Amino acid sequence: MIYPWLYIFVGLVFGIVLNRYINIEISLLIPLIFLGLSFILRDYLGYLSLLVGSILIGIYITFKPDIDTDKEVIFVECVSLDVPYKFDSRVTFDCNVINSDVKTLINRDIKVYTDREDVFILSRVAFLGKIKSEDGLIKAYPKRGFLEVDNSSNPLFIIKVFKDRLIENYRYKALNDQTYNLGLGVIFGERESISNQDYQRFVESGLAHMLAISGSHVAILIFSLTVILFFVKQNLRYAIILAVLPFYAIFTGFTVPVVRACIVGMLYALSKVKYFKFNSLNVLFFVGFVYLLFSPESVFSVSFQLSFIAALSIIIAIDIFKDRNVVLSVLGVSFIATLFTGPIVMYHFGSVSLNSILSTPIATLPMYPYLTFAILNLFTGFSIDFLVKIMDGFGMIFLDVVYIFEKLPFYFIGFKPSLFIIFLFYISFITILLLNIRLNRKILLAFLTFLLFALVSKSEKSQFVIHSFKSTEYPVVFVVANDRCYLISDYPVFKQLYLFNKEDCKYRVLITEKPERFKDEYLSGFDNVISYTYQVNTPDFLLKKWVEYRLYTNSKEYIITNQDGVIEIE
Repeated sequence: MIYPWLYIFVGLVFGIVLNRYINIEISLLIPLIFLGLSFILRDYLGYLSLLVGSILIGIYITFKPDIDTDKEVIFVECVSLDVPYKFDSRVTFDCNVINSDVKTLINRDIKVYTDREDVFILSRVAFLGKIKSEDGLIKAYPKRGFLEVDNSSNPLFIIKVFKDRLIENYRYKALNDQTYNLGLGVIFGERESISNQDYQRFVESGLAHMLAISGSHVAILIFSLTVILFFVKQNLRYAIILAVLPFYAIFTGFTVPVVRACIVGMLYALSKVKYFKFNSLNVLFFVGFVYLLFSPESVFSVSFQLSFIAALSIIIAIDIFKDRNVVLSVLGVSFIATLFTGPIVMYHFGSVSLNSILSTPIATLPMYPYLTFAILNLFTGFSIDFLVKIMDGFGMIFLDVVYIFEKLPFYFIGFKPSLFIIFLFYISFITILLLNIRLNRKILLAFLTFLLFALVSKSEKSQFVIHSFKSTEYPVVFVVANDRCYLISDYPVFKQLYLFNKEDCKYRVLITEKPERFKDEYLSGFDNVISYTYQVNTPDFLLKKWVEYRLYTNSKEYIITNQDGVIEIE
């Protein structure tokens, strides 16, 4: 068996996805029996047992017993599992419940939303609040003033203190606000420092992926450390890298791409120390399996999907272009990776930037020295002014690349691919990449396959559609009326903003009763903002807000209840 972890990974993913819909409970003994049989049985029966055992593991780890969420206030004590992600004025983090007055919550992972910023990995958190089960997740909303954080016995909290001190030092020595915000995202993993408007420029240039610390950053980190430690013997050099990577993963936020890339990097460094063969595909599937084993819900996250697909495409592309010159290899890998990740980006965001084919290899050039000097600055505590200025100089070059490529006309919106079409694309695309044909024909076929996928996925213009998304009291409503799109909400939302791209909206309107809750940066993404009280009349409909939203168009009334749904109006 060349790739045993492929079977195990695929089986686990299938089991996780399946049990999200059927939610059945099984004994751990059942998958262990099948995994044991896979060692005894030979050939296809052995593979089949391994696959079935992996599927059953996915089912076992994702069973969710019913929880009592009827109480207005629930007590929860939990331990944070990751570094909080900042979202507008709130932070969110995963937390494992160790005590609660709702016993079915104990040992369950929940997602906590709060405004406290002193939470870190392994922080002990206790609060009173509301618990809800939404989108397959248990979400907790602590009451303001009823949350306590204890880091007195947290061995990792010193990393947060160290990181905050470095950020403060960097703030005073940065070249300008642009390079400071870039550094917060690329060096420290604080991507929320980049404004929505600036982030959109990265998206259009095809370089948004370089803001999220992932495999490419870890690869550059390993390369930079080998250069900096050139005077150290190889075994010791890679032993140092092996020790630095876990610290780096925690330091930069412990996100899915970082954890995956750091585990792969650690295995690579270990292979250099112990002189064993490093099989990239097996390692990738092994890391994916281990990560999902501890965080099964990650399989539904955009971060995990893009991170895994991108890594898989790069491994395949490197093998295809291994006998070509450096320039052709770099461009070829970028080309394959852009096409390979395109369907996932289209599905979640409704857009794709083919600028990435050229912008990624070009932007990587200043990124190597940028991150090399970043490592030197981390070691020196950002205390040496000229080292910070040199690093920021390369950061400015990187930003210039972004500004050049965002102007190119290869950013497209208006895609709504189905999961079935995406599945067919990946089957076809991988088959083409594995065909034993000339490279130029392989590239041409791959591009034509992607082009066909894009044409099939291009969304038709909606005449009139109402999307509703369940919220706390009133739903978030998104209305499409030909080229005009309306977002109706009383607080800033971000997930629904991608509908503007999916529906290829030419004119964007925000309708709200609470305009004071929206920052100017958020409002800058709209062509018009309409504030109202109880009702508002637009060129396309009349909206009334009473017990629920009531929308009137063509002399018909549509009641929009607080639940997820779609109403298509002919």
